[in-house]
Amino acid sequence: MSIDSPRAQQQVPWRLRDASLKRILAQQDWGSVAATLAVIIGLLIAQACLNGPRSRPFQVTDATIAYPLLGSTIPYWLVILIGVVSVVGSILAAELWLARRGYADASDALAACLYFFLDAVSAFFVTGLATEVSKRVVGRLRPNFLSLCDPAVPNPVTVSYGQPASANPACTAPESSELTDAHYSFPSGHASSAFALSVWVCIYCLWVLNARQPRRTAKALAALSLRERLAQSLGAAAGLFWCLALLGWAWAVGVSRITDFKHHPSDVAAGAFLGTLVATFYAVWAIFRLELVVLCPLSAELAPSGGCVASDGCSAGTEPGASLLHGPGGARVYQDQSSV
Repeated sequence: MSIDSPRAQQQVPWRLRDASLKRILAQQDWGSVAATLAVIIGLLIAQACLNGPRSRPFQVTDATIAYPLLGSTIPYWLVILIGVVSVVGSILAAELWLARRGYADASDALAACLYFFLDAVSAFFVTGLATEVSKRVVGRLRPNFLSLCDPAVPNPVTVSYGQPASANPACTAPESSELTDAHYSFPSGHASSAFALSVWVCIYCLWVLNARQPRRTAKALAALSLRERLAQSLGAAAGLFWCLALLGWAWAVGVSRITDFKHHPSDVAAGAFLGTLVATFYAVWAIFRLELVVLCPLSAELAPSGGCVASDGCSAGTEPGASLLHGPGGARVYQDQSSV
């Protein structure tokens, strides 16, 4: 059904209870999900084939791995909890509130919610598995390794260079999961997960606040009252504060891993880079493919040249190939799935 049909000229009730689960699932970009699953399976196979950390030579006199054992200031479960809450909260706020007038009905909005949530989950799992594979390949010792290993100290103590890992002094501590984990320093899993989720949310929020909605013309801006302008500015400021808070949280997680003697600074930097890289790729990929999930709202008015005009009076352009992705560029003609 095109937007110039009789139904398209009517305001469609926007109610969550009318959402269609079948339609929500049918509108997903399952090809991208399948590609991510293939990557995850490949990383799981690589992790299984590695079968433990790589052995690295060490000296009992190495001060960089002789720090004391401390607990984690920020446990990993808290990193995941705050990350998931920020992702879900940001998506729901944008898709069900800010963009309520940008969709035909609740099914479209919920389809977009699920679409972005799956994308964020994909970024998280790919980052996590890439981190775990890297830990096993590198096998770098944590700063507190000697405290866990408690190696036998030769008498007299000698320092030799270029020795293989087989020449390492034996650990007197019994084998345990904690001792094995002491070989998994590079990169930091806490940092990579925190930055992956935080950066994904920041990119999504920046897009929603600055490029998602149709841009107002100078005439439309001049017609706004002082109260409307203030509300608009406060909304943008709140979004900026939210993004800065998430980035600050990710930074705090990384710093805590250094002060807790769980990771070297380079481990945290590598984890932050990995999480940022994967999150940026997935967020940008999802934004540019949103038009495969939802199209132009049914309640939009028909423009003279065949394009759409947003219901709030801001021009959405007239290009027939544009979408919700491009605020100033217009919106595509909405095709009702039920009429196919």
